[in-house]
Amino acid sequence: MNDDDPDSFERMLRFFYTPGDKLGPICELSGGTKMAPSAVDIQEYLLDPLELYALADKYDAPVLCANVTRTLSRNLLKAWLNGAQLSSIIRKHYETCITVGNPMSVCITGYIISRYMSWFATNEEASVLLREYPTFSVDMILSLRQKNKIVLPVPA
Repeated sequence: MNDDDPDSFERMLRFFYTPGDKLGPICELSGGTKMAPSAVDIQEYLLDPLELYALADKYDAPVLCANVTRTLSRNLLKAWLNGAQLSSIIRKHYETCITVGNPMSVCITGYIISRYMSWFATNEEASVLLREYPTFSVDMILSLRQKNKIVLPVPA
């Protein structure tokens, strides 16, 4: 994300200084069918919020982080993504994410576990992402453990 991006700063300022729904409508991706959303939908409703989250996290705005995470979570529930779209979401978030277990990471990894475990378990791109972004690897392990998908040994 570019810190000089005027759209991101504008969205952040609008959030703090205007009443009502500050992040726009919840998307209606794919009209409730299992068709993949368009590139414009992916950018506007899934990737742009990740940029706003990174900006809010950088400037320590936890209320905005929570609101963006909630909005993205609702948007993800309406989205049926293909592997490339899911990879772009993971890359966008983990390019700026340096902490394990933040709310956005929990949202993304929970979504993968609930909808895309077969992609995660069998796709070569998923393996590449796990190697490229160690924070993503740790978040996935923690999320799998939380959902009782794996059991980690207890230290003696």
